[in-house]
This record gives sequence, structure tokens and C-alpha cells, in this order.
Amino acid sequence: MLKRNIKLRGVNLRNILLASFQLISPEMIFSARKRAKYIAFFKGVMQQIFFKS
Repeated sequence: MLKRNIKLRGVNLRNILLASFQLISPEMIFSARKRAKYIAFFKGVMQQIFFKS
């Protein structure tokens, strides 16, 4: 079975907005675990957008 790529509209914009809102959330101040998770997600979104292969 062949796997087809499905192009979703606005997925990059949605991920950037979600990552940005997570970075400014109050959880970033109080939880080291959430801070690490949100920062890693933001870095992953940036890599996906700017370093596509």
C-alpha cells in the first residue's frame, strides 16, 4: 500500500501560534517539566518550518 502525503492547510501557522501561546503561559514559570516540554515543542516547530528537507 502506498502512503500518500496529505497537505494540510495552515498547519505551520497553527503550530507556531500554539507554541507561542504555550511559551507565554503561566505554567512556564512554575513547572520545569512543562517549560522543557514547551521549549522543545517550539524548537521542533521551528526546525520543521525552516529546515525542511
